[in-house]
Amino acid sequence: MTTATISLSPTGRPAAAGRAAPAGKPIAGRSATAGRTTPAGATPASALSTTRAAVLSVLGSMLAIGVAAIGVLVVPIAALVAFGPALLQAF
Repeated sequence: MTTATISLSPTGRPAAAGRAAPAGKPIAGRSATAGRTTPAGATPASALSTTRAAVLSVLGSMLAIGVAAIGVLVVPIAALVAFGPALLQAF
């Protein structure tokens, strides 16, 4: 009967034969930021979408507060229109 063993790297992938890098150092020719270059002064798209989401969230909150404020004023204005003339005649 034959058994086989598989060794896994800390990332959960099988270790490449003969290409193991020392702990904390990337394999030559590979880096975590390869392909993610941005021109000087450019903002990454994720930062723009985060900023846009924050601005829309604040504007949405302001709109919701405005709608609630108008809703609170509807009843007193309706009462003033309905009962105002009768109250003015009483005095």
